[in-house]
Amino acid sequence: MPLSASIQEQRHAIRSLLVPHDPGDARTTYYALQHDHQRTTLTLHRTEAGHADGFLATCITGAHLFQPLVVLRAFGPGTLEALIHQALVPGCAYLFSVPVYIGAALEGMLALSEATIWRILHTDDSHFAPLINVLVTQERGAEGGVRWQIRTQERVVAAAGVNWRSSHWAEVYVAVESAARARRWDESVLAAVTSDLLAEGLTPLYPIVQEDSRARQVAEARGYYDSGAREFTCVGVVPAVADDRSKMT
Repeated sequence: MPLSASIQEQRHAIRSLLVPHDPGDARTTYYALQHDHQRTTLTLHRTEAGHADGFLATCITGAHLFQPLVVLRAFGPGTLEALIHQALVPGCAYLFSVPVYIGAALEGMLALSEATIWRILHTDDSHFAPLINVLVTQERGAEGGVRWQIRTQERVVAAAGVNWRSSHWAEVYVAVESAARARRWDESVLAAVTSDLLAEGLTPLYPIVQEDSRARQVAEARGYYDSGAREFTCVGVVPAVADDRSKMT
């Protein structure tokens, strides 16, 4: 199905606000510009001259069907507050994924919980250190996504997969039971997903909680390194009093 003219025009208008090959912009670029248009709503803020100086995208994802993901950029004075109150429903909870500086600004506008800062790691062919483990198998999920995993006694104890992929990036995740860490099975599944993504010509991104030294050690052993980018995530609720505030027209 072709994209509607309105979202095509919106996406064209905000391209200049993002740097697609910057690891710090990769997630927002995907969700704002490439995510399924039927599951994406864009709200733009414009200057008096009509140029976009900010946007907010709400996205319905497979991981959070009942809690929309919000990604945004806001550069002009008052742009962030205007976008929040124009695009979001008071009293509803949203999962925000934004740069740290925007996360700090949200604290004064929303009721926040589950705040986390993520360190964005990445790797490439010249840095990647393979690790072969014959216990790693692939399993395809109901929506077609592939998971690299290790089972013991019919139970998955380590798994890695892809949260999203664009034409350039792929964001990976790793989940592991504590007993499997001693066997380096988290490394094994991370290596497996990374190897396959590099073979497809994609650059893997691996967000880890900033204070998680174990995850960082595992990633660095496989050739991941710090991109310098940080992402702030939280659950945010617009206070009900926002209904009384003026909004964009």
